[in-house]
Amino acid sequence: MTHKQAKFAQKFPKVFFVNATSSTSVEKRELVLVCGKDSNNSGFTAMRVFVPSEKQWVYSWIYNDAIPNLLGKGVVQKRLVLTDGDRNNYAPLESCIATNSSSWAQSFHGLCEWHLLGQSWQKQVTPTIQKDKVVKTICIKATSWIKSWFWNIETEQEFELSKDQLLQWLLEKKAGAVLPENTYLALRDLFLQQYSL
Repeated sequence: MTHKQAKFAQKFPKVFFVNATSSTSVEKRELVLVCGKDSNNSGFTAMRVFVPSEKQWVYSWIYNDAIPNLLGKGVVQKRLVLTDGDRNNYAPLESCIATNSSSWAQSFHGLCEWHLLGQSWQKQVTPTIQKDKVVKTICIKATSWIKSWFWNIETEQEFELSKDQLLQWLLEKKAGAVLPENTYLALRDLFLQQYSL
């Protein structure tokens, strides 16, 4: 971490993005990046941490010690922190946020849309989509529906209602033999894993 990186983190205190890249060093270690956004909506790297693994204890150390001590305890207050869907990454952060004496106590956690939807969709759903236009249209509608959870839903009650409606809609498409079984199962499994349906 450089002095310039620390200054940027202090000047732009709204959001952090925390993510790891795998096997980036000669030793094949993970690199955890803590990034932010400036007033021009441009990204910057606040700190880089080579870690021995992506275990929870490593992220616990990052959130409890590394970030507050290197960037300053005031830098992490009242900040939105976006992470990927890896529980090892975000569980220690949520624990810090829930602890009143933590520097993170007034911060918020959110999950990254690209990790939760884009990456998972490519791995699980795309291989099941056939060249059938109707199936593709259903999948595009399902993607748009899920994206609305990130941008349009404001309360947990709205979120739960929307999830229930989406699952019911998918069941109707499957029952009407419009959606193939394997695509339905891929969509359902994606929701069960990522969104606790």
